[in-house]
Amino acid sequence: MASAELQTLCRTYPRAKGLCVIIANSRGNLLKMPLLEGVKTDLVNMKRTFETLKFAVMTREDCSATQMVSLFHCVTLFSEYPPSYRRIAVVFAGHGVEGALCAHDGTVPIDEIFDRFQPGNCHPSIGGIPKLFFIDSCRGKQKMEPVVVERGATAVPSKVVSPRGNILVAYSTLEGYKAHEAEEGGIWATELSKQLLHDKSLPDIIVSVNQTLMVKFQNSALSLYLQQPECNLTINECINLLKESREECPSLGEASSNYGTSSLAQKLIPQLATSRPSRYEAGNHDNGQHDSFNVDGTEYYQQLLHTYVREGMIQNYKEHQEKLPFGDKILYRTRIEGTLGEDV
Repeated sequence: MASAELQTLCRTYPRAKGLCVIIANSRGNLLKMPLLEGVKTDLVNMKRTFETLKFAVMTREDCSATQMVSLFHCVTLFSEYPPSYRRIAVVFAGHGVEGALCAHDGTVPIDEIFDRFQPGNCHPSIGGIPKLFFIDSCRGKQKMEPVVVERGATAVPSKVVSPRGNILVAYSTLEGYKAHEAEEGGIWATELSKQLLHDKSLPDIIVSVNQTLMVKFQNSALSLYLQQPECNLTINECINLLKESREECPSLGEASSNYGTSSLAQKLIPQLATSRPSRYEAGNHDNGQHDSFNVDGTEYYQQLLHTYVREGMIQNYKEHQEKLPFGDKILYRTRIEGTLGEDV
């Protein structure tokens, strides 16, 4: 099922910047673990953030341990990612124990998850790209106590890749310690979902989230929920997700390799070119935010360009790409209200 969903996502968003998998498990596998209502908010916030960053997003709620393992297996061995998919992100919000993430019926060792995403264990098409993990869960039972410091004190083409490289793992707390949530969601995940939209490198964002939380923890009431986020990384390239979301899509040659020849193309071009504009074009959008993967209506612009690509009509493509809201402006979802059916 996950494989079919991935195929649909890649077909619907062929020029996304990457794939983001979000798992929100409100229940743990131990009787004393409380229901985490806030993870639902974390899922909504993270989904909105990564869609804004032009990622294709898969979401899961209250997975079993087997379902989690199966999902990661499918994501890492999937062979049909478009060339624009340059990042794989995994977000987990829920219960955790030392060395493992919790499902309602068991646990999944974190190291096993990471191993699945290593270059030698995943499909070659994603072997060399960065994998980004954002984990908001407890990692033990200890409660972190604040320490007061007195003023004045100091304190894709073939290439060689590392078998343990290009992984970033950001945790909401240190190993052995608890993580906390508020009514609006996880304390760390809530702040992270906001700052991922900043024009900074990903490591800088992680540090900025830590800094923001430490400022909040200076409040005597909030200090009871002190937690120290941790980040481990072996990434071998600079990552700025917001800047990447604004970059041009892959070259025409790369894009065309992902589409078969459409027998409907010629008769569809006039129809597509005269279809009504999308909701965004009509001006019905929220505070100017470009939610490029959730635009309702007939988004004929992107489909028209794809049709030109499939038919090798390069001149038509070049003429229209200058006129249409494309690239940095906004990416439109490929959907013509079922007109193309399985042919898309």
